[in-house]
Parts: sequence; C-alpha cells; structure tokens
Amino acid sequence: MESNQDIEECLAMLRIHGASKIDTIKALRAFPSISLSEAKSIVHSSPVWQDVKERDEAFHHTFRAFQR
Repeated sequence: MESNQDIEECLAMLRIHGASKIDTIKALRAFPSISLSEAKSIVHSSPVWQDVKERDEAFHHTFRAFQR
C-alpha cells in the first residue's frame, strides 16, 4: 500500500463487501510492513469504520459503568 488514501480505499472496499472490523484488521496484517497494533489503529481511526468505533466506545463505556 502506497498511501493513506490507498489504505482508506482498501478499507472501504472490504467493508462494502461485508468484511467485519476483525476481518479488515486481518487483511491489513497480510502486509508484512503492518503490525497487529498498527492494523488495529488504522481500522479504529478510519472514517470508514467511524460508526462502529462510536458504537464500540459507547458499549465499553456502558459496560465499565455496569461493572462499578
């Protein structure tokens, strides 16, 4: 992958074709230059996955509040 735009396009195509967030992270890991933590960070910060990020954060916030 050459640029951030290329990565975003790849993420968008994966999502359009039904890939989950985890599937997308696994796909990025197929590139030797991308570590697991980098792949997670790329997907988590991507505008393509923004709605899922917000839903995940709300869930984690609710879960943590429930634990108290």
